[in-house]
Amino acid sequence: MKRTLAVICLLMAINVNAAATTIVGQGLISCGKWNKEQSEVGRLTNMIWVIGYLSGMSVGLNFFREEKIDVLKNTDFHAIESAIDKFCLENPLKQVSMASDAVFLELLKAAR
Repeated sequence: MKRTLAVICLLMAINVNAAATTIVGQGLISCGKWNKEQSEVGRLTNMIWVIGYLSGMSVGLNFFREEKIDVLKNTDFHAIESAIDKFCLENPLKQVSMASDAVFLELLKAAR
């Protein structure tokens, strides 16, 4: 339980300590820009970044754990896209990486 709480606190600190972690790619765009993207290619490019980011977070979460948590097991591409859309509509000034962090935390809670 203590380890789980520590992991959740660490994940929540990602946004607080953003200066200590470099984000590259589509995660840097604002949610406002995400909301305005209408082209299929643009949305797919953005979502590929999100899926890769979430996959990396999932691998990182389990790297030193004996008891693995499959955070992405009970979701799919479209559910993640809808969750990012919802976050971005509610927070247009935040970055897509922050939306991805919020979705990851939701998925982590659901996977427990």
